[in-house]
Amino acid sequence: MYCDTRLRKSQAPLRSSLRAIALGVALAASAPAMAAEMAETDTGAPIGSQQPSAKRGASKAVPGLVEFESGFIRALGQDIDLSRFERDESVTEGEHPVELVINDTEYGTLTLPFQRNPASGRIEACLPATLLERIGLDPQRQLKPVEAGQCAFLDDLVEGAASEYDGGEQKLSMTIPQAFLLYRPRGYVPLDALDTGVTAATFRYSLSYTNSQYSGKGSGEYLYGGLQSAFNLGAWRFRTYGTLSSSDGQATRWNHVAAYAQRPLPSIQSEAIFGDWNTTGTLFDSTGIRGVSLYTDDRMLPESQRGYAPVVRGVARSNAVVTVRQGGAVLYETNVPPGEFEFRDLYSTGYGGDLDVTVTEADGSVQRFAVPYGSIAQLLRADYTKYSLTFGQIRDDAINHAPILMEGTVQHGLTDDITLYGGAQITAPTYYASIMGGLAVNTPLGALGLDVTQSFSLCVDTARDCEASGYSVRASLGRQFTSTGTYFSLVGYRYSSPGFYSLMDAMLLREVRNGNSSVEPLRLRDRFDMNVTQSLGEGWGNLFLTGSYGRRWEDNGRTLSYQAGYSNSWGRARYHISVGRTRNAMGAHENSVFLSVSLPLGRSATPTTPTLGFTASRVGDATDMRANLIGNFDEDARASYDTWFDVGSGGRRSAGATLGYAGDAAKGNVTYGYSPGVNSFGANLSGGVVVHGGGVAFTSELGDTVALVEAEGAAGAKVLPFSRTRVGKDGTAIVPYITPYTWNNVELDLKGADMGVQVDNTKISTAPTAGAVVKVKFDSRRTASAVLRLSQPDGTPVPFGASVTLPDGTTVGTVGGGGTVVAADLPDSGSLNVVWGKSAGQQCSVHYEPQAAANGGAGDAGLHVRAMACEPGSVPAVPPAPLATQEQS
Repeated sequence: MYCDTRLRKSQAPLRSSLRAIALGVALAASAPAMAAEMAETDTGAPIGSQQPSAKRGASKAVPGLVEFESGFIRALGQDIDLSRFERDESVTEGEHPVELVINDTEYGTLTLPFQRNPASGRIEACLPATLLERIGLDPQRQLKPVEAGQCAFLDDLVEGAASEYDGGEQKLSMTIPQAFLLYRPRGYVPLDALDTGVTAATFRYSLSYTNSQYSGKGSGEYLYGGLQSAFNLGAWRFRTYGTLSSSDGQATRWNHVAAYAQRPLPSIQSEAIFGDWNTTGTLFDSTGIRGVSLYTDDRMLPESQRGYAPVVRGVARSNAVVTVRQGGAVLYETNVPPGEFEFRDLYSTGYGGDLDVTVTEADGSVQRFAVPYGSIAQLLRADYTKYSLTFGQIRDDAINHAPILMEGTVQHGLTDDITLYGGAQITAPTYYASIMGGLAVNTPLGALGLDVTQSFSLCVDTARDCEASGYSVRASLGRQFTSTGTYFSLVGYRYSSPGFYSLMDAMLLREVRNGNSSVEPLRLRDRFDMNVTQSLGEGWGNLFLTGSYGRRWEDNGRTLSYQAGYSNSWGRARYHISVGRTRNAMGAHENSVFLSVSLPLGRSATPTTPTLGFTASRVGDATDMRANLIGNFDEDARASYDTWFDVGSGGRRSAGATLGYAGDAAKGNVTYGYSPGVNSFGANLSGGVVVHGGGVAFTSELGDTVALVEAEGAAGAKVLPFSRTRVGKDGTAIVPYITPYTWNNVELDLKGADMGVQVDNTKISTAPTAGAVVKVKFDSRRTASAVLRLSQPDGTPVPFGASVTLPDGTTVGTVGGGGTVVAADLPDSGSLNVVWGKSAGQQCSVHYEPQAAANGGAGDAGLHVRAMACEPGSVPAVPPAPLATQEQS
């Protein structure tokens, strides 16, 4: 099925104009013949009157059925079968790519067979057995079994189901009663739908250069670069990362950061990694190692199962609507039957706040109750387990003869509101060990967490006979008061005994004792952190307060810092002010004040609207102020600018400007700055390269998981959701950021493409594994449109209403008066089948050639008018499509 997607885009007026021209030509050509035919068959009945018809009187109203009076056509001397026009059908029999949505849940883009359903007489999707398994149709409840390799219609499988096909969007929407479906949490992606991607290499780079000229004192240069390289082979991911730096008086230096091989294991919701990398840092501090690790990857969970959210339970007395709100925002709403209900797939908000549940009964009565919801990092949903296992050598430049580290952690949701967690670390041959145990609870007071870590160290503190042991206690609280808008994002306290050492404290102190370092680690004795925000209501802004206090064992030094601020908007201007105070371990205090204001200029907010900004700060005795103007030169925000003027303490002044551009292949900027005695110039360049089986693609941005788009002939088309991505002349494009283990919609916007481009389906869904380069291929092609004047072998025009199709059964037009048809989506050459009945005498075919124009040339905008003679003979039937599904990727 061919879909002219430009009719839905901005080219619709132009394309509609072409069709209007074509129709005008067709009507002009056919008017004399139509007038003559009507004059010969005039019955004398007034126009608009209805003649008696036995068929019309006997027929029954059928939904979606329109009956035509074929006698009118026969009166014109033409015999044509109009039954195919009597049903509202936007799809033909055969295989078609569709975007499948069931109960508002997306299942990606599939190719499904469409056949005529004998029960309804309509052309409907036939659902294969593999698809039924993917969507979770309960085999115990479905009305009949479907064998492998076979398919069935929806109404033959499920009672009370409904489906709707949108031919324009090629979207198949189904509604299936929940009783017929196995439980699938929202955001569920079947394992067999995950795409591991194609074999490819990717490179993400950044370069920064600065040159400063000092009056009478020479110059200075600095160069920095970063390179992240990746190679994908099947499900394996190979990654390296390093940085390059160079400055005056110093040699160019390459710094190796990481190199590892990684493989996702979706069947156990885990990730395996080998090489140089850092531990997860879930319960213990993150540590650089060279070794192997296996850990749970939460991204493999359905979106509604990631993070913590409580279970909502209740009882409905009748068919009711249940609404779950947090702070006035609706998180979930659904219909439930009478009896108990339970929701386990609420999306995590990440910050907690009691849930308000409303049950609206069928008689209009309402019952309300609250569910406590506090959130801290350690909380998990019931029966969910997270783990990490690590084995390898500690990797730190400050440690000589680094030992082997073995680390394991586990978290388990014991109930809906209680999570147990723990872990252990041990090193060899130099001995260090620690063990942790903890508990996290969701209570009406908030989310509470408490854990204890015990450590044992050898050859760390010589004053204690080369042995040390101690403990550390940590408590945390997360709470939001939705009624007052007060949010405690984190309240934490930790106390450590004198003999407690963390892993890295023990390793660094051992280096000091062995004479390899003179920098002794400073261990915290206790620490308290707090972060509070307060909403003052709509239009009144927000307040925030952060604070931190800590003491150390080594020097008994105390640190203290706190900051308070307020932010709001006034008209189109936004402003923020904050004050703070810090106290370091030596007892010195420092005060700070910060103010920022931004104001868009102009009456309307557009991408090219400039923004005027002002910032002022005072830290200690130093004062700085800056005024700047930023904006874009174009609607796509590709070309940008930033100018500024600074004034500081002691009469310091500086000014400068930056010009930036984000192209399809790379992005960069140049900067010039001036201050008395110094002129500086800077340049930055960044981008990405993807090397794949079809060639090399360049992009201005590149993430870890990307989509390689192929759309032949669609150069200039935008690729959404990343609006700055366009299809290149080679027919490829890169979507730099897509989310792993989640359905991502990649859409083609033909606004910038040539008029002759046609695409079957402008939106394709893909669910990649982490780090994949997935191929998203659009069935695009260049086609032509023409007005054809078709005649039968005896020279008479082809009858009105005849269908014109390609050999594969795709309809390209319907004949109007005088044998004229507006044919769309034509190939450069080939055969066309013309059918207006079932007998051989009501079928013929023509051979289409681009040079066969009746007027010897092309019409406006590539529109051709061609006279063509039909050759007699029956049209071969289109073979039925196979019943297997194929995922678009």
